[in-house]
Amino acid sequence: MNEDQFNMSLRKFLKQVGVTSQREIERLVREKGLSKGKLKVKVVLTAPGTSLNHVVEDELDLGGARRALLQPTRSAALDAKGRPLGRPSDSLRSRLQP
Repeated sequence: MNEDQFNMSLRKFLKQVGVTSQREIERLVREKGLSKGKLKVKVVLTAPGTSLNHVVEDELDLGGARRALLQPTRSAALDAKGRPLGRPSDSLRSRLQP
């Protein structure tokens, strides 16, 4: 077994699982209008032809999840044009670059 190749393949798989799972959970929360309480979730990982049967169960706290999913979060410290403070404006940034 090539450890590096296996590690890269495993990381790619786990990233795909994480990203797609988060999207599906967020979609469910939006479509069902869930906004309070807890959402029970369960993931079952199997590998056909092996004895792998790994179960992860948890509860996700929805206390305000609907608002957070539907509206982008904004920094409390914004300039007059709504840009986060401490970040150069585009015009200033272009003057600073050679």
